[in-house]
Amino acid sequence: MSRTPLLAVLLVTGFFAYITGVRLAFVVVYAIALVVAAAALWSWWAARHLRLARTTPAGPFVAGASFAERFRLENGSRLPLTVVEVRDRSRLAAYRPGRACSLGPRAVATWETEGRFAVRGRHQLGPTEAWLSDPFGLFPRAVRLETMTPVLVYPRLHPIGAAWARGARTGRDAPRGTRPDDRPPSVAGIREHDRADGMSRIHWLESARRGRLISRLFDADEGSDLLIALDCAQGIHAGLAPDHSFEVAVSLAGSVAQAAIRQGRSVELIANDRHATRVAAGRGAAHEARLMEWLALATDDGRSGLGALLQRHLPAWRGRGPLVVVTGARDPGWVEAVAAHSASGERPLAIYVDPATFGSRRPALTVPARWRLIVDLWLVHRGDDLDAVGEDGSRAVG
Repeated sequence: MSRTPLLAVLLVTGFFAYITGVRLAFVVVYAIALVVAAAALWSWWAARHLRLARTTPAGPFVAGASFAERFRLENGSRLPLTVVEVRDRSRLAAYRPGRACSLGPRAVATWETEGRFAVRGRHQLGPTEAWLSDPFGLFPRAVRLETMTPVLVYPRLHPIGAAWARGARTGRDAPRGTRPDDRPPSVAGIREHDRADGMSRIHWLESARRGRLISRLFDADEGSDLLIALDCAQGIHAGLAPDHSFEVAVSLAGSVAQAAIRQGRSVELIANDRHATRVAAGRGAAHEARLMEWLALATDDGRSGLGALLQRHLPAWRGRGPLVVVTGARDPGWVEAVAAHSASGERPLAIYVDPATFGSRRPALTVPARWRLIVDLWLVHRGDDLDAVGEDGSRAVG
């Protein structure tokens, strides 16, 4: 109910009572004034005793993951509340956890809601408002819960297999029945245990001697870092998030990084975004979290091509280990840079996310024969089931 008509009636009736002196008019004026005062006091008192609590999920999460929240609304006064509406001010798409309910004296209402983080990035849950009013609806008030919970959502990761993380030749290029990890590696040394290490890596005798967990270091871990180059240039990607070619590229870069780190490998990442990002080589759970945090917030805002980035970094990288390039650029500059700075016998892996299948106006890529002579090429198209890729990656080779 709007207060304006009621106040208009109060003024007109008061004026009529003043000029006529009719007793009934004064009774109506006093009754209206009493109702307004009682409604204002009711709303104020109820708002002071209304309690709103929101339990938000703890992150980080992965894109596509579901989450749950719990809300608790308590009326601490002895006044009944006909309608209380909880409004969520979060900017999370397709998530509406608010609810309208009635609360009796000293009553409590609780409910749970479920949502889903559709895209990676930093999201915010909250603030929250509970709107109430007096029985006549004259004085609505809001009880605001200012708490805002930031949640970091990592890119979606896919089981692309150990072979891709090594940058090894697999799929159609590998003989059937052979895999790079068929030969048992030899122990080259020991290091401090990391939470990402599996049970098979623990050196039990050395752990017992030192009184803490120690991991074995294999020959394959020495001098064989992995470099991931992610193309973040403007204008090469297409689509709408989450169905966007850049989102797929980020997801695949994260999948390769995670697989390599959990093999005990050291991973370095470079990107041609506007900050010319370089995440120095590292291993373990802490480094994996650092990489995933950057990938969660990565944007395709670079102003230089991938070729220039590789020209700067590859000379110093030569011989340190395999290279994985994740791009959607048709410009052969990045291929020329890889050819010029690859060590003898190396065949880097190039994951090409074709923007044409995501709505780009450019035609689909026709792979030049020269590209296949320089890199192992994996063509990724819109709609590909990346979760169905086998351990050897053979189902995804273009």
